[in-house]
Amino acid sequence: MSDFDQIFEVAALSSFEDYQSAANLPQFLQQNLPLQYGITEGILVNRKKEFSNPQFLFYSTLNCPVLRLSKKSSAKVIPVNYAYGNLSFFKELNQETLNQALAKKEEAITVFNGQCADKQETIKPLNIWIADNLASFLSINDLEDRLLAETHPPDLVAIINKGLLVTLNDHTIQQIFALSEKENSQSFDKKIAQDLIGIAQKTMQRKYFKMAASAPYKNFFYTYILLLELLKTQPLLSDDLSAEMVSIWS
Repeated sequence: MSDFDQIFEVAALSSFEDYQSAANLPQFLQQNLPLQYGITEGILVNRKKEFSNPQFLFYSTLNCPVLRLSKKSSAKVIPVNYAYGNLSFFKELNQETLNQALAKKEEAITVFNGQCADKQETIKPLNIWIADNLASFLSINDLEDRLLAETHPPDLVAIINKGLLVTLNDHTIQQIFALSEKENSQSFDKKIAQDLIGIAQKTMQRKYFKMAASAPYKNFFYTYILLLELLKTQPLLSDDLSAEMVSIWS
């Protein structure tokens, strides 16, 4: 094992060894996301007063006003202009929770696109799913086939005890290719990466990059790093605070 790999192991273990359940991940993110990103329970709302109530919302802490639902609540009202997307987490991803997550995903997409009805392209907020386990009748491959049949599949699906699926957008393609170029890379196979990149670039066919199951703390670590990459490339809608406040509360 190289010196870097040893450092990686120590960093991953020290940061994530106490987070062996998906239910603990929101708490970890609240404490460890870079300062420009926040995660909160709350309500996503647009200027048409359409709203969504996901489990958790990712938002811009640098731009978003602090609007608590009540004095005693930590949950916030997040105007859609300051939101990146949403997070759903489950003890087990099964048929019931899968349907719940798909419904919340579509609900958020509706709120985002209600804000900008004049845009021709559909606005797709970031959609992240985290679960401890996958139902026994599902495999990672089954889940991938099911999700790719969706018009807007989630961007990152982490099954902590099984593995990860991350969508292949332009940025993640570059990241995967860079990782596959590393000498002695054990996590990424160069040929597989090149094949996936070729398919995505030539046919524009939606694909996920699959990472095999590892120790839970490593899967949490990979989830955290991939989430940060996705947040970096997710644009916010146009910023007009005064118009938003007047529209929502008038």
